[in-house]
Amino acid sequence: MSGTTQEQLIDSLNKSSICTKFGSGTCAPDPAVPNGVAWALEGFTPVGRYYCYSPSTTTLVYRDFIALPRWSPPTDGSVKIPLVEAWNALEQVLYTHEAGHVAISQQDIAALNDQAHGLPSCTALINFWSNPSVFDKLNADQAAYHVRLHADCRPEIGCIPQLDGMVIADG
Repeated sequence: MSGTTQEQLIDSLNKSSICTKFGSGTCAPDPAVPNGVAWALEGFTPVGRYYCYSPSTTTLVYRDFIALPRWSPPTDGSVKIPLVEAWNALEQVLYTHEAGHVAISQQDIAALNDQAHGLPSCTALINFWSNPSVFDKLNADQAAYHVRLHADCRPEIGCIPQLDGMVIADG
């Protein structure tokens, strides 16, 4: 990120294209952010390959990640301390928000692995994980998380109501 004022930082955040750089190109929509701008991103990717000898012993492993914006203010004294403090507070809220998404992903992926462990064959397991709708509950849980956040929007739970007319979005 770049800038020496809040307005410049917001403009830089809005133009960062974090979903293209770190995500699939688009972020999951947050109903509170109709323009779809994201300032931070959470996601998960499969780790390695798996071999199925038995569904009961085959666990798919996913790596969760959080992408946060970085800003290093100039050291020439042109940036005032309150802006640095506001940036640090924003970073904490973004991290808290995305960590909530990670917790949901980990819980739902574990439940999916538990479900897959009960399948009758490796073919059934492969078909299970190949079906895009297998992640429908995870997607619904992530959307429900946004609803809960915006119903009681406070920075300490990972939500910023407004920042100069811009609502924080996520991936």
